[in-house]
Amino acid sequence: MTNTNPSETRRASIVRRQAEVLREVIERAEDEVIDGGRPADTMLRGLFRSRRELGSRDRRLIGDTVFAFFRWRGWTRERGLDPAASCAVAWRLDGEAPPPPVERFAAECGSDPGGRVVPGTLEERRAALQETLRANPPLDVTELVPAWAGEQLGRIAPEGVAEIIESFQDRPPTWLRVRPNRADRVREALAAQGIEFAEGPSEALAIEGGFHLGELRKKAGRTFEVQDLASQCVGAVCDPRPGEAWWDVCAGAGGKALHLADRMEGQGRVLATDRREGIVRNLKQRARASGMKSVRAAVLDAAARVPEERFDGVLIDAPCSGMGTWSRNPDARWRTDGSMPERKREIQRALLQRGAEALRPGGILVYSVCTLTSTETMEVVQDLLEARDDLAPEAFPHPLGGGNTDGAAWVLPQDGPCSGMFIARLRKESFYE
Repeated sequence: MTNTNPSETRRASIVRRQAEVLREVIERAEDEVIDGGRPADTMLRGLFRSRRELGSRDRRLIGDTVFAFFRWRGWTRERGLDPAASCAVAWRLDGEAPPPPVERFAAECGSDPGGRVVPGTLEERRAALQETLRANPPLDVTELVPAWAGEQLGRIAPEGVAEIIESFQDRPPTWLRVRPNRADRVREALAAQGIEFAEGPSEALAIEGGFHLGELRKKAGRTFEVQDLASQCVGAVCDPRPGEAWWDVCAGAGGKALHLADRMEGQGRVLATDRREGIVRNLKQRARASGMKSVRAAVLDAAARVPEERFDGVLIDAPCSGMGTWSRNPDARWRTDGSMPERKREIQRALLQRGAEALRPGGILVYSVCTLTSTETMEVVQDLLEARDDLAPEAFPHPLGGGNTDGAAWVLPQDGPCSGMFIARLRKESFYE
């Protein structure tokens, strides 16, 4: 008679159940994300709402596997590996042994090619996988993004394409923006929670993911905002002064609007607009929670109408193809087609024209997009300068590098590490009315 250990039996049952859920989720991800264009995080939130029995460890395992699956898709699914094998290989490429549910998932399919766990450089990881798969033709770094994206990256950084793609393959830290005169309290709260952090430029702190920020908020209050380093750079380029009036045209969640208000020390006005009512409602709540009385949020479609007020500064953080966020959202690269930059360009041009109209003479126009295409960045700014002779680029110090720019700057994903961002600053000539 064989004696079975109850705890081992229970663990085996848990692993079997988790493997079954993984199979379901990965199949669903291919249908909804690749074919349906639905963001992976949106899909996962819907799944977790419908599957209340999944605990925090289940959710973490599923989320990590799904994002690894998309992160390395160019070397796995696009090279013919089935979903189960792709998950196992993706974990190894991320530098970790596949957890038991992933191993079981792959074993049941009989497709895991094996291979080493590779925590090194992207080239070391490529070489290890090439050795395992004996791929023909050999694996290439550029396969990790769609062909159109590689072509666009070649336009903005001819010698730096591989480095940018390598930065896409590792998730950047969570960046906090410390509010003025509150740095000591934030550091004390981080220490109390046992959260290690790294000092960034100016008011930025970096922490690794996996921490419950709600608990940190209880300790530190509204002394910080979660805001990517690249987004913080936009506020630094705006450089608003106390008493000025600014318009944040596409305010979204409101992070940049709150940053503008903080930089003005609450002495000024920020009009934060968005055409989506639900987004504006949340923005109002966020501003109230932060005690930002100088921020006014309103529903407005800026492409159709401009406020009557004239502003000292206008920030247009425009809708874009989002290539700069691919390290945080690895699925986005596979659901974004090559025609999107050109489609977004038309929207961006219209918003810039409206923003320029709303500037007072001598005012500042800042244009930012979290993408890395020339179509939506340098070319859009050039279109604006050719259409209007009352605007001129204005030099500013690079918010990370310190050197002076010619009026435009790139924040590349490897610079933080953070999201990628293009930022341009222009001034409206004062002799125009």
